[in-house]
Amino acid sequence: MDLSIVVPCYNEEASLPLLEERLAATLARLTGDVEIVLMDDGSTDATLAGLNALAERLAGARVVRHGRNRGLGAALRTGMAEARGDVIVTIDSDCTYDPIDIPSLVACLKDADAALGSPYHPEGTTENVQAYRLALSMTLSRLYRAVLGRPDLHTFTSMYRAYTREAAAAAESSADDYLALTEALVSLLDRGYRVVEHPAVLRVRINGVSKLRVLRMIRRHALMVARLSLRKAPRPVRDSERCTT
Repeated sequence: MDLSIVVPCYNEEASLPLLEERLAATLARLTGDVEIVLMDDGSTDATLAGLNALAERLAGARVVRHGRNRGLGAALRTGMAEARGDVIVTIDSDCTYDPIDIPSLVACLKDADAALGSPYHPEGTTENVQAYRLALSMTLSRLYRAVLGRPDLHTFTSMYRAYTREAAAAAESSADDYLALTEALVSLLDRGYRVVEHPAVLRVRINGVSKLRVLRMIRRHALMVARLSLRKAPRPVRDSERCTT
C-alpha cells in the first residue's frame, strides 16, 4: 500500500456528503495503491451507517470503529495503527482542510519525515474562520515556536499532516483529546525527525458541530507549554528541514 488516508469521525453525519465529494476528487488525483481508513469513534448518530455506505462507494475505503467514544487522540492512534501505507496522511472529517491538496503535502516527504499543512505559513491562509479560534490557535503556535526553538514551524495543532511510516510509528501521544496532535509532533521533534511545513488553507466548518472544548484545551496547552519551557535548550533547526515543494 503506497498511501493511507486516516479520517477520524465522531458524530459527523452532516459532514459526510462533503467528505465523500472531496475524497472522490482527491482519489482522482492520486496514483498508486491508496486506502482510506474511516475511523468511527463511537458515534451516537448515523455516522457509522453513513461511513459504511461511503466505504462501499469509494475504492479502497474501509471502516474501523471504536465501540464507545474515546476521543480524537485515541481515534487517531487506532486509525494510524490500522493504516497499511508507506505514507500516512491524517485529515479532518469536516474538510476544513480540503484533501484535494494531499498530493502536494505528500510531495514534501521527499525531504522530510513529516509534513504539516499550515494556514499560518507565510503562503497559507484562512477563510471565514472565527476570530477567537484564530487568535487562540495562533497564540498557541507562537508559544510552541518559542519553547521548541522552531521558528520555521507556524502551527502545532493542525491534524492535516503527512508522515512516513517510520515517523508515524514514532509519533507518540497519550492524550485522548486534541492535545494528542501537539504531543505527537513534539515527540518527533525531540527524536530528531525532519519535520517541514506546507502552506494550507483553513476554512470555516460548513456542516456539523465542532467537538473542541475551548477553555479545556487552553488549560491543557498552557500546562504543556509550561512543561516544555522547563526542559533543556531546544535543538536548532537546520536549513535542510524546510519544505521546498
